[in-house]
Amino acid sequence: LILIAALAAAGYTAAASYLYVAQEDMVFPKYINEISVTADTLKAKPLMLEREGKPTLHGGGIGLENKHPQTLVIVFGGNAHDVAGFVNYWGTDILPANASVTVIGYAYRGYGTFLTPKSEGTPTQDNILEDAADIIAHSRAIYPAQKLVLVGYSLGASVAAHAAYALQNGGQGADALVMVTPFASIKRMASEGYPWLPVSTLLKYPFNTEAILGKLTLPITLMPGSEDTLIPPAHLGYLTAAQPAAHVLMLEGTNHGDALYHPALKSYLATLTTAGVPQR
Repeated sequence: LILIAALAAAGYTAAASYLYVAQEDMVFPKYINEISVTADTLKAKPLMLEREGKPTLHGGGIGLENKHPQTLVIVFGGNAHDVAGFVNYWGTDILPANASVTVIGYAYRGYGTFLTPKSEGTPTQDNILEDAADIIAHSRAIYPAQKLVLVGYSLGASVAAHAAYALQNGGQGADALVMVTPFASIKRMASEGYPWLPVSTLLKYPFNTEAILGKLTLPITLMPGSEDTLIPPAHLGYLTAAQPAAHVLMLEGTNHGDALYHPALKSYLATLTTAGVPQR
């Protein structure tokens, strides 16, 4: 029995050590989905954000010729997602021609895009949220729009929610927040995957979306995929419990990786950004 207990303790310690060390690659794998474009479908233009004392970020934008757009959309990608590819998709599949909408997205530190080199630096929760604030401030200064819409996919949904909260606290809130395939928190997901480990102690990057959501006052739309096998269905319940006023648009028949291509998502985003923002 002593030997069995010792082996069990050793296995537990090894598992805890693995989770602590490997979480960097789990949360920030730094690989991205492959984007295929032609001369006809290339809409995004490269962007670079240089800041004193901070890493340079690279990304993409469409509608950059709109100096005073009706709507400025800032998108935040998933943790294995080409954010410039998503920006390009707005130009090919979401927005009508000549829409007065500017869409901007920058890669997280250490991530690249099909359009640009990698952003400099190494990602952490703190510096991703710091960068999000800089991206919004920089973009707003160049493209003063009537409306600001934040759109996040997967990990980016949490980033967008945190960014919306920071704006709200600063008195310059966004007009709408759209969260595609959102999770309640990385902490919950880790606890669900490793229920026998002290996740609260081990986890460096909790990305606690549900804690932020209930504090937000802007219109929020949650877009879960009905067939999402990555985000457990219970997470939608946690999010709506935190923010009962959130609108839920279920992307029927859609898994996590297919959500951005759902017709209901495309239609909703086009209407939201070109025809107006829901009233607070």
